[in-house]
Amino acid sequence: QDTFCMMIIASKPYLEAEALNEVQELRTRKMLREHKTWLSLDLVGDVSKKPVAEQELEMNRIIRLAAEMVDKNTVGVLLPSENIVLPISDEVIVAMKGEDSLKALRKSSNAAVIGASGDDPEMLAATAEARKTWPDFVKAFRNKPENSESFSAKFPFDAPDQKEFMWVEVVSINGETVVGRLGNDPVWVKDLKLGDEVKMKVSQLSDWMYLKDGEIVGGYTVKVLMEKQQQQKQ
Repeated sequence: QDTFCMMIIASKPYLEAEALNEVQELRTRKMLREHKTWLSLDLVGDVSKKPVAEQELEMNRIIRLAAEMVDKNTVGVLLPSENIVLPISDEVIVAMKGEDSLKALRKSSNAAVIGASGDDPEMLAATAEARKTWPDFVKAFRNKPENSESFSAKFPFDAPDQKEFMWVEVVSINGETVVGRLGNDPVWVKDLKLGDEVKMKVSQLSDWMYLKDGEIVGGYTVKVLMEKQQQQKQ
């Protein structure tokens, strides 16, 4: 069956003000606080019965269409089906306009995620699961094919009076030390910038994820947070 695109424009914030108090990742918190309205483009029709390749082609068209609507007032991009939340940047705009825009946004998705309060029991359980399954990440990383898609881990970084949680693109794993490149420009950590090399301890790990055949493996805290977001919308 045919599918078509539906546009929704809402003259109110995407999340209620109370929800912002639980957002932990600072760039995302800033994005959510700044936005006043939102616009969505949704595929309508029985998309799920189409082959995955056709579904992704349609998603690419939608994303490229959305890119044409980005202007100086745009603060961020959200793809709920992909667990992707990204503050707007030149990198994100380029990714949205590319031929395989969905894949590009998946690669960019380490830049920011929605977070929750540090004592949230579901988040604590998700972090515990990420640490428990860390050997699975290590095994996949060491057996990854050449030119494979990014493998990332999330860690807390010290900032004045708070922690800033950021994703790190993993370059090497040496025992209990993870070496990688910072996945986004910090908000509060002043001595680091996007792409800087960092060394982190596995004991500080908050989450991990990588892509396999276009699907996210891991991302335990991301999944919990996106579920919370969907509940808040209902």
